[in-house]
Amino acid sequence: MVPLVAQKDKSRYKSSELIKDLRENLGLCTCVLLLNCLGPHQQVYQQLKEYQRTVTRLPTGKLPPNLILCHGAPEPLTFRPPGMRVLPVNGDCAGDCLRAFIAELAG
Repeated sequence: MVPLVAQKDKSRYKSSELIKDLRENLGLCTCVLLLNCLGPHQQVYQQLKEYQRTVTRLPTGKLPPNLILCHGAPEPLTFRPPGMRVLPVNGDCAGDCLRAFIAELAG
């Protein structure tokens, strides 16, 4: 679990530290689940850009992590990396996301 960005006065981390941590974690994982309930999209797009950078740097033969976005924000996304699955959620965004994700894994 990696925060999207450092929030002023709410995080003890710098944005550069969060990006570095995100890059390291993306290189290790097999599935990425992003939860976007309220936006703003700029934060989600930043993580999607880091995902794409990580995928281009993977060693030959290593599969990229599956990318799933639970999207409950009111505005539609204008940017989607190839292969990203979007699970629309509403209401209880976090709960709906987990149920949709579990159903996706079981499906």
